[in-house]
Amino acid sequence: MKPRKDLSSAEVEELRAGLEQKLSGVGMDTQPEVAARVVKLVSDPKSGLRDFAAVIKMDAALSGRLLRMANSAFFAQRQPVSNLERACVLLGIERLKALSLGFYLSRAAVGDPRAALSRRIWGEGVYRACLAGEIARRLCPAQAPEAFVAGLMLDSGVPLVERFVGAEATAIIDQRLGPTRHFRAEYETLRLTHVDVAAAMARRWKLPDVLAKPIEWHHSAPGDGGTPGPLQWVHRISYYVGAVELNAEQLPDETTPLPTMASRTLKLSSDDLRAVVQRSRAECTALQEVFRDVADSIRDLDKLGDQVQRQLVEAMDNSMASDIRRETAATPAAVEIGGQVVEVERESEGTVVAYVRDGSGRRLFAHSFRIGSEPASVILAALGLEEATRDEVRNFDGLLGLLAA
Repeated sequence: MKPRKDLSSAEVEELRAGLEQKLSGVGMDTQPEVAARVVKLVSDPKSGLRDFAAVIKMDAALSGRLLRMANSAFFAQRQPVSNLERACVLLGIERLKALSLGFYLSRAAVGDPRAALSRRIWGEGVYRACLAGEIARRLCPAQAPEAFVAGLMLDSGVPLVERFVGAEATAIIDQRLGPTRHFRAEYETLRLTHVDVAAAMARRWKLPDVLAKPIEWHHSAPGDGGTPGPLQWVHRISYYVGAVELNAEQLPDETTPLPTMASRTLKLSSDDLRAVVQRSRAECTALQEVFRDVADSIRDLDKLGDQVQRQLVEAMDNSMASDIRRETAATPAAVEIGGQVVEVERESEGTVVAYVRDGSGRRLFAHSFRIGSEPASVILAALGLEEATRDEVRNFDGLLGLLAA
């Protein structure tokens, strides 16, 4: 079989399509449903704290990890963070996205025959994510979330290359080459590279281009011309971060790694680079503590169980209810039923009015009721929507439930 360097563009496309299919056979589809939902949220730029809260509250293990992160020395809180609402606010949407995706990846690695390799690559990915995020916060703050997630995924395909290729890949891995030389060895001798696997993962997860392309291109030098856009910034950061060599502690030895590349590609001075590396090391230490035993302590994670779940449900439900009350006090909520738009608006304390409106937004019918006094099906019938399907009634009932929160 031809090595990767000899493949045509059509053959590369065929290779990656095949990898995308293969990924379904190595545990990706057997992960918990909550993890798959998190991956979808990560790929949706419109997702927010409330979206993640709704998913995270279904996974006690991930909740516990987030609490541990919030209580780490990195955040230096004066009082222990025991309230999960506070933990989510403290972590922010950027870290919620990155940590949630990271938890998914780390769980996927649990069943890997070479668990030590998976743990090493995971630990290195954590540092690369921290470094990428810190660089982005300094150079292009709006792209910090994407840079963080890209950094996390750059080498995620390495363990799978070994699984797909076997002894030839193991021989390269055992040499402990630096990232650039490791990729070059794969490219010149194997039929696929870890970049091909990561690109197939990104495609399978439907990640947006601002994430998928920098991951795919992170061993290809970016152009120097023009003003970088979001994708170009993440590419530049990924190219630098993906080339930094890490030691056995999964950190760089130097205080200013690859200074010439940092200056040329990122326009970072040695002093700026030193500050970025120092900050990223501090964050990585906190993150590694969160994930240090992820492949070995599933039983320990499960012990978080009822206490974390109860705390999480209460905190997140309270947070979401407050947001909903604020929003619905000023803005009507609406659902589509039987091709008609049904709008619900608070009228006074405890009283709600439901309207049916036409395509131009004009209200046609109205029905006033007290929250909780009538079932959804009765309200819809009063609006002339007796033919609503079971799912439509359920959706409307859910909307009423939010108003009652």
